Amino acid sequence: GRVTDADVLALRVHVAAMRQRAIDASGQAAVTRAEINRMRGMPVDTPFAVQAPAPASSAATRDWTAMAEEALRERPDVQRAQAAVALADAGRRDARAAWWPQVAAQGTYQFDGTSATRRASAWVVGGEARWTFQTGLGDRAALKAAAAAEQRARALLEDQRAAVRVDVLSAVRRVESAEAREGVALAAVAQARESERILRDRYDAGLVSVQDVLAAAASVMAAETLRIEAVADRLIAGAALDRARGRGHR
Repeated sequence: GRVTDADVLALRVHVAAMRQRAIDASGQAAVTRAEINRMRGMPVDTPFAVQAPAPASSAATRDWTAMAEEALRERPDVQRAQAAVALADAGRRDARAAWWPQVAAQGTYQFDGTSATRRASAWVVGGEARWTFQTGLGDRAALKAAAAAEQRARALLEDQRAAVRVDVLSAVRRVESAEAREGVALAAVAQARESERILRDRYDAGLVSVQDVLAAAASVMAAETLRIEAVADRLIAGAALDRARGRGHR
């Protein structure tokens, strides 16, 4: 007999709010699935089973420099930049070859005669050397252009390597941040649940109102939401780290 019409109305409002949260959570889950699939290199609508991951270990450490070295070996963008350097180097060597002297040699040896027992031998040796001294500065310009192209390709390669290291470091820090937020959220959930338990006991004893119990339940829901968001962020950050390391391209 302690429940009033106002309490019933408050409960109905609480149920409506929970339904609204369920709708929002369903939409966010679909977006998260699509984002995880994109990070995995899969079609965004690929279905997969969802399992609650184990809490992240606070003692987990990652050697981001080793991960960066792996990315430099595996990332296709780095491989393309390396191929561009090799191509530019070949072009420079071809342009430089025009300035080197060209030497050719040939020789022949033969027998002449009308019979097998009466033959005369003869031999001829010849050679040729060519060296271009002046071609209207065309070869010089081609050599300079080829050298500039090689320098540009090497600069782009170094910039790409630096960008890969930044990608890996940023991905590692995002994973660590998500893990830290997950740990804080777990503690908040435990505290909120304990507070809710105490308030429910007090409500059963007639010491608090139903609004107090609903507020405690809302606090639990908010803490759980933060925890789930942190877990989702950790999964996405982990997928992004794998992609930054070049694993999503295999």
